[in-house]
Amino acid sequence: MRGTLTLLLLITLALVTLRVHGQAESSINQLKESLKKEEGLSKIQLLNEIAWEYRKSQPDSTVFYSDAAINESMNQKTTSEIGKSLNYKGLAYLYKTRYVKSFEFYSEAMNYCLQNNDSVQYAHALNNMGRLFLLQGDFIKSYDYLFNALSIFREKKDTVGMAYCYIGMSEMYQTQGDFKKALEVSQNALDIRIQKKDTSSLISSLEEHASIHGKLGNINKALELYAEGRSLAKKINDKINDAQINLSTAKLYFEEGNYKQAQLSAEAAYDLAIASNNEYLISSISLELGKIFYKSGEHYKAKEVLETILVGDSLGIGNIAKQEAYYYLSEVWSELGNKEKAYELFIAYLEARKQFENVESARKIQQAESRLEIERRDREKELMQVKLTTDQALIDRQYFNNLALGIILLMIIIVVVILTLSIRRRRQKTIELEELNLRTEQLKLQIENAANDVLETNEELITSKEQLEEINNEKDMLLNMVSHDLKSPMRRINMLADMLKMDSLDNEQLDCTQRINDISKQGLNLIQDLLDANTIAAQSHSLDYTDVNLNKLIQEKKMNFSNAAASKKIALRIEEIDDIINLDSDQSALSRILDNLISNALKFSNSGSIVSISTEQNNDNVLIRIKDYGQGFSPEDKKHLFKKFAKLSAAPTNGENSNGLGLAIVKTLVDTLNGTIRLHSKQGFGSEFTVTLPNSTKTALQS
Repeated sequence: MRGTLTLLLLITLALVTLRVHGQAESSINQLKESLKKEEGLSKIQLLNEIAWEYRKSQPDSTVFYSDAAINESMNQKTTSEIGKSLNYKGLAYLYKTRYVKSFEFYSEAMNYCLQNNDSVQYAHALNNMGRLFLLQGDFIKSYDYLFNALSIFREKKDTVGMAYCYIGMSEMYQTQGDFKKALEVSQNALDIRIQKKDTSSLISSLEEHASIHGKLGNINKALELYAEGRSLAKKINDKINDAQINLSTAKLYFEEGNYKQAQLSAEAAYDLAIASNNEYLISSISLELGKIFYKSGEHYKAKEVLETILVGDSLGIGNIAKQEAYYYLSEVWSELGNKEKAYELFIAYLEARKQFENVESARKIQQAESRLEIERRDREKELMQVKLTTDQALIDRQYFNNLALGIILLMIIIVVVILTLSIRRRRQKTIELEELNLRTEQLKLQIENAANDVLETNEELITSKEQLEEINNEKDMLLNMVSHDLKSPMRRINMLADMLKMDSLDNEQLDCTQRINDISKQGLNLIQDLLDANTIAAQSHSLDYTDVNLNKLIQEKKMNFSNAAASKKIALRIEEIDDIINLDSDQSALSRILDNLISNALKFSNSGSIVSISTEQNNDNVLIRIKDYGQGFSPEDKKHLFKKFAKLSAAPTNGENSNGLGLAIVKTLVDTLNGTIRLHSKQGFGSEFTVTLPNSTKTALQS
């Protein structure tokens, strides 16, 4: 049984050889033309490609071009393609049925790839070895090699290599009669080739897949796959594959007893085979047509077709066809009533069968000898590997012993050197220690003198601090006195100006009165800002914390500044907010912050622009944003932004007064409320101040 299965595999290989020769010829010619123009690695790759194309039709040419690629690699001192060349040589000898030679080159490819870390070609060598053992009927070794190759291809994500492994496994399962498992792995190869869109390989996979479905009795699925393969073959004008698929379809119909459809498929295959001038296919199709005509009762047609197969002196697979031709011709003449002719042909059938069995017996003997030789060499290889491993272990052990002795000797030398250096260092350290002691005594005296100086300096600093505090208190008292003394006359000037407005005055007098009124108000505001800047930090402990409705407070500020905004035609907007924000804070301080920021935004914005106020609340903080589209702040402005009386580059757009205290007061108030203030601004594009306060300012301060 095993010999018969091996024979079938050999027949399959021969069939593929004849089919591929025609379609590979043009590809080979193109590669040879390209070979004339290339040098270096590209030339080596082209030599290997030509070797691959010749593998089935002319394996001797594969050996020639593989050797040329190896020689060129040696000349170029490159190793990247040698593993592939060795694999191709092994494949060529496989097709020449010189299995021992094939085994030698696959083994050489494996060893070479291992030494040069070419894992992909190593996996191909394993796959090829698995196919070789499959031909020898050794399924266990075949499976081991194929599975190991598949594992490497999977690790490298090489799907093309994986497809080759799946095909080998499918053939192995078919030889064992496990068609369900064969179908499963064949499907894996088919899926990969569909994804890769390699039409020639895809046609081959479709035909193999259809054949397995046919053996499982899935006739409709098999016919569907044959039709798909036929369609692809027509697209690329591959008459050989088209004819072969039609022949396979005819055989399937014949086995099912559908002789009409079998005849149609066989005749289509015959026309394609004639067009491609493939003698092997013509012979195979003629045999199938003869069988179909015989089963259909068309005996004269069957006789005519079958007699054409007996013309010539076919060898190899042709002998199988001749056997069947003799047998069916004998049956045809028997049906036609010529028993003598039928007997003569039956004797010829028996003779052809006897010759075939003799050839098959010789082939089996050769195959058995090859298998024994391969097994012997495989065992020798394994023993050699064990010996190499043992020798390497001894070498490694001796190496580590020598290494250990060397390390011990080196350590002794190092210890001696360290001791010598240590003694020298100790002597040097003793000298340095004596010098250090001397310097330490000197330094001790210097430190004592310095400590006395520090004590004197501390006393002077304490005295200076007390004097500064006294001066600062006097300054605060003087500032408060001057401010209060100035507030009264300023208020009287303001009141007198208001009273003058009640009299009948001409326009010039009214204008002067208004100027007096404005100047006195500016003076009062400046005095108030001075007092606030001086007292806010000192009064932080007396802040009055209440539940402040921030939304309501902002609405009030919008109303308070509506006239000022309208006078400059500025749109003062509150952004839409969904939630009501309540804040535990000092309403007076919060109000003053908003006043100064909104006032500044209006003061430094151009007529017709927008000032917007928005709020945001998260788990921990409340954010208040005042944004304008005015002059913005320069990088230099940002350095002095919150300093008192700082002179910044921007100027009020309508002649308003600016004393440089507003932002300093805002910063002080925000710090007092344990918050932060940030500025986002680009000069000429406006500004946005963001005040961030804790949800519970009082709690934050206490913590």
